[in-house]
Amino acid sequence: MLHVLFLLYRGLGKTDFEKVLFPIRLIPKAINKYFYARPIIEKNDSELFILGLSEMKSQGDIEVLTSTIGRLKIQLRKDKVRFQTGYCPYKDFPDIVLKEAKDAGIDLLILTANFENDLKSFFIGPFVQKVIHRSRMPVLSIKPAYKQSEQVSSFKLNESSRKTKKSSNFKEQSGK
Repeated sequence: MLHVLFLLYRGLGKTDFEKVLFPIRLIPKAINKYFYARPIIEKNDSELFILGLSEMKSQGDIEVLTSTIGRLKIQLRKDKVRFQTGYCPYKDFPDIVLKEAKDAGIDLLILTANFENDLKSFFIGPFVQKVIHRSRMPVLSIKPAYKQSEQVSSFKLNESSRKTKKSSNFKEQSGK
């Protein structure tokens, strides 16, 4: 069952989402939100801005993040979706997401909600909540279902590890 949590719209009559920011964190099912957001992306012929977020505590984190984004890029090419990628080694993810969104002129943020329930989240609020409260643009927060559909399951593709340049801006362009 899909849970779409929020589409918070604070714009001034704008309904086209030409540029969509798609942050990817090291959480389970972080890229599965693409299948739920794809109708919006297709309807608006949106360009996707993929932002890899990690505290980069270990080489393993970097490899997992790069691999995850690589699988998403394969699907985007298959779907002929225009995209750019960037990576941010950063600790305060809400701040960097909002900064990158503003700098890139983003029209919509699409986030994966994972409902952190630890003590730290109780006091400072989870990532999605912080972004929603601070954002001046629409935010779509998706909590992917626990059981994967066939379509989402087919997204588990193998890709050889590619070396990707770390950057806090969106320069690599692929797709259409």
